[in-house]
Amino acid sequence: MATRQWVRFNDDARAKTNRKNYIAKHGGEFVRGRKGWEWHEETKSSTTTAQTTTSTTTTSQNTGEDEK
Repeated sequence: MATRQWVRFNDDARAKTNRKNYIAKHGGEFVRGRKGWEWHEETKSSTTTAQTTTSTTTTSQNTGEDEK
């Protein structure tokens, strides 16, 4: 027996709109499965990315040339 939610996302005339609205509200994505569209929650990455900062310093040096 299909659930109301499955019918709403797969077998309804407005299924595409229902999926779009559900994603807007809850996030995640729908993936086409064997038995219809299946919702997959957004997974948050458990790894952290190290950010490096670089700083550049500029020094102006006199080249020894005199202005003429």
